Amino acid sequence: MNNFKSSDVFWAPALKRPQLWRTALGAVLIVAASLLATFALFFVAAAYFGLTEDELMNGGSPLGSALAFLSFIGVHIGLLFSLWVLHKRSYRTLFGASGKVDWRHVKQGFLFVTAFFALSVLIMLAEPFVLPSGMVHPVIFGAFMPWLIWLPIAAAVIFIQISAEELFFRGYLLQQLRARSQSFFIYAALPSLLFGLLHFDAESYGILNALLYVVTTTLIGVVGCHVTLHTGNIGAMIGVHYGVNLSTLVFGADGFGGGFSLVRTTAPLDGAYFTYSLVLQAALVLWGYWIWRRKIAKV
Repeated sequence: MNNFKSSDVFWAPALKRPQLWRTALGAVLIVAASLLATFALFFVAAAYFGLTEDELMNGGSPLGSALAFLSFIGVHIGLLFSLWVLHKRSYRTLFGASGKVDWRHVKQGFLFVTAFFALSVLIMLAEPFVLPSGMVHPVIFGAFMPWLIWLPIAAAVIFIQISAEELFFRGYLLQQLRARSQSFFIYAALPSLLFGLLHFDAESYGILNALLYVVTTTLIGVVGCHVTLHTGNIGAMIGVHYGVNLSTLVFGADGFGGGFSLVRTTAPLDGAYFTYSLVLQAALVLWGYWIWRRKIAKV
């Protein structure tokens, strides 16, 4: 990043108050706000809508998925409060030194992921012909009209969720740690590992797939940090993350986060098919990163 002026770099807004105690306390406050919002929404859902624990925790229904995504509003509230009280800077500084989202980068990131999702669909169509028969499982097709009715709500709450994660991990933590350290391990690898560990769920995925899920999401986090620092704006990763999570509206896992999905696989999350899927996702991430470096960013 030496080719940028200090006033233009992504982490410039964090340079005035980069103390670790501020960042650590800010992270605690943000997590606390997120948990409070989650408990409040889930309490209302259980009390007034009669949703079960499975629907709330695993997103097994459209309403359960909507509330799970909406609960990330707590992260935004925590960011607003922590930035104001601890760092004396505005929420908009998380976007970059300009204080604005680069929507051109958002569009590029979204279209990039859309192209890879189309490739993934082609791969899935070929899977029954190339994978062992025991790995391929039937899919469930949801009713189209209810899915269409929920679609705009799903798009809105998913944006709340992905922007919360990006602004916390690739915004707040990346800016604060990069303003203090020049070590890639400190400002990129550690937050990305934390991002990955939050996806660890051995009960649902089994030990092997849970660890592979951590590796894949950590890899996405590291790539996201480099893309964000290079572009100097959070926009590209917002577009990428939004595209990835919107793809679950088309294809998801039955009974686990698939409440919004039109098509759901019945493959067990701890089975061989998901092991293969996670390895494939990691390979696609690395390939996409290589294309971005060589053909788009030219770094």
